[in-house]
Amino acid sequence: MIQFDLEWSRRHINQLLHRTWNSPTVMTWGSFFMRSVSFLLVLPLVLIKLPAGEIVIWYLFGTVFAMQGLLDIGFGSTFSRAISYAMGGATSVRGLRGKDTQFGNGRPNWSLLARVVSSMRMVYLWLALGAIVIIGVFGTWALVKPITSVLVPERAWLAWGVLLAIYPFAMWGNIYTIYLEGANHVALVRYWDIFMSIGSIGSLFMVLSFGGGLFELVITNQIWVVVRVLKNRALCGRVEDGQYKTFIKVGIDKEIFVSLWPSTWRSSIGGFMSYGLVYTSNLLVAQLGNTAETASYLLALKLIDAVSQVSQSPFYSKLPLMVRKRAMGDISGLVRIAARGMVMAYWTYVAGFVFLGLFSGLLLRSIRSHALFVAPELWALIGLAFFIHRYGAMHIQLYSTTNQIIWHVADTASGVIIIFVTSLLFKYIGVYAMPVGWISGYLGFYSWFSARNSYREIQSSFFHFERLVFIPPLVVMLVCFVVAMFSGVLV
Repeated sequence: MIQFDLEWSRRHINQLLHRTWNSPTVMTWGSFFMRSVSFLLVLPLVLIKLPAGEIVIWYLFGTVFAMQGLLDIGFGSTFSRAISYAMGGATSVRGLRGKDTQFGNGRPNWSLLARVVSSMRMVYLWLALGAIVIIGVFGTWALVKPITSVLVPERAWLAWGVLLAIYPFAMWGNIYTIYLEGANHVALVRYWDIFMSIGSIGSLFMVLSFGGGLFELVITNQIWVVVRVLKNRALCGRVEDGQYKTFIKVGIDKEIFVSLWPSTWRSSIGGFMSYGLVYTSNLLVAQLGNTAETASYLLALKLIDAVSQVSQSPFYSKLPLMVRKRAMGDISGLVRIAARGMVMAYWTYVAGFVFLGLFSGLLLRSIRSHALFVAPELWALIGLAFFIHRYGAMHIQLYSTTNQIIWHVADTASGVIIIFVTSLLFKYIGVYAMPVGWISGYLGFYSWFSARNSYREIQSSFFHFERLVFIPPLVVMLVCFVVAMFSGVLV
């Protein structure tokens, strides 16, 4: 009996471990958890060891590096969907647009996939070359004023040179991540990302502990960027029986490129008018605000972005599977996966927002950080803005599984509202104008427009779909917002 129980327990533990290692959500959470550990271990040392001027430069470097997602001008998400369609058995990328979808048989179409990958390789080579020119000019301009506030500007410029040298390699290396995630190997990518993060955190912690500064941090960080690219390249050769290595490098396939370009340019405009505005606002605040205020504001954005990234993993990690469901015509399965991911995403965001609002200021004061936490009302505005955006963003991704891209409409219209409101209010309320502008744009167009198209595609309505998905966390979020705005604390 005891032997039977031990065998039963061993078998179920092995099954649990297997499901965990192969769960895109769990592994993505694990990856983001390790990034959070970086906040707990590395960020306090950064805030203690570096003066406010170098903290600002460190955040601006991070902003510039994060702009890779914009400089791929929409090709990343487009190629990822194309790969997922091919893995679902689609016979044509063009044939999977709109309601006239030719559903696949669920078995990979390797010949179509080879053409997609070949095109992707060449496209990203040109994107990498273009990115280094754009970042070299625009990024350098944005850093001129902030770098004058550091003690040794020469070392800051040298660090910027190192980042520029690695930037095109990292940009081109995105092809491996796109292939792996499009082929629904999200869990594998995130599994190795966890180990990469452990090494990166340990290295950065040691650099700061032994007196390293901004230059040493950048060198260490870029080494791990290179390692991640090489790791993903190796993984591409292992998955799907090594099919990636058999794809012949023949350049851009004209038919594939023409089929994907409409989705690409729409995604590109949408990305620039959403995330591009956030990144650009970071660089502009660095030009207009004082050093201490800028450091606090950028820290708050870094924290809320971390919360947003962690919260989106239950939904975004399932996008390749959702696209495959769409390719196979399993719409009910697609909706179930999407709703479950959204619920987990919303509640994770609310929990992270409240936790950081309660304890960030206390923690920063306890470590005597050179950057203080923002006022509760500013944190509340930033948090609500990102929450409203998360609602619209997930619905626009759900609708995008049809390969009908409306990002350019949603983000352009909301972007115009954001720019207008922010420009009008900035001279009166300073950095508060940023989140107020975002909220205006997201409520004014982005979120309701995205959701309306999504509901129409899945033949549902706001209340029917959201009564157990979005409405409960929204109520909690609004209560926290009101308390923060009127009492000065988050409860």
